[in-house]
Amino acid sequence: MKDDISILNFNFKVPNQNDGNNHWNYRKEKVIEYVNSIQPTIIGTQEGVQSVLEIFHKGIGEHKYGSFGVARDAKSFFSTKPNEHNQIFYDKSKLEFITGDTFWLAEDISKPPKTPGFCGKHNRIVTWAKFQFLKSKKILFVFNTHLDNKDIDDLLCETRAKAMDLLIAQMKIITQQEDDASAAATSIIVMGDFNSKRDAYPYQTLIEKNGFSDAWTTAETREGDVAYSFHDWLGVKNPFENEDGLEPGCKQIDFITYYPKSIQVQKTAVVTEKWTSHGEDRYLSDHFPILSYMSI
Repeated sequence: MKDDISILNFNFKVPNQNDGNNHWNYRKEKVIEYVNSIQPTIIGTQEGVQSVLEIFHKGIGEHKYGSFGVARDAKSFFSTKPNEHNQIFYDKSKLEFITGDTFWLAEDISKPPKTPGFCGKHNRIVTWAKFQFLKSKKILFVFNTHLDNKDIDDLLCETRAKAMDLLIAQMKIITQQEDDASAAATSIIVMGDFNSKRDAYPYQTLIEKNGFSDAWTTAETREGDVAYSFHDWLGVKNPFENEDGLEPGCKQIDFITYYPKSIQVQKTAVVTEKWTSHGEDRYLSDHFPILSYMSI
């Protein structure tokens, strides 16, 4: 039995007083409207602060979606600081939450470090969850991360390299702790904002050395005629898109990856949804969300 699911990878963009008309307060209704129109099975978020996450969760339906994940600077969802989370939302009508946790991309993975791990600019985390499909009883692990933005153009950036190595090591430990020998085959999703492209270490080590596949490159159908997933509010008119020889998706930093290769990906889209406000195009975020439909 195959389980058909949809996965949305969404960097919310942490609210900032300099956002102007792109501030969350002016986007929230459109974000919620879009997500409700597609009703993803799983939503992996980055840069969601508590106030944003609470509004978003209420808008998409707390009765329909469960959520999981803690703040990167405090091991409590109800932190007094506007901390960023890597929340995972899941459709409770399709998935049962079994267990999960958040670990820090640092020397001590169990708590927020006093200084960012691996000499990064910010504390970084991985939120993971173990689910069981209600129909097939198959097991699905989801890992959602946001790697550091230090030295963006360095393909071998030590901060991101050590973080991805740690993520992979912990993922192997977590997914091998399956204590039910009769459980159906396990599938794994690793998603998030890697702050680096496909030619950099994080992507290369996950895909080339650890057997994961990229839902964009393997999809039967791809949608979204843009090279970049980060556009800094410039949208499809991002001037970098004018560079010669760019193919759709070739400059993405936001990814949905999966294991094993037997998973079938019907469609992956770079979501360029927009509307007009104050005479300008507005977008869901400063990153284009990534949406993938697959059969597990």
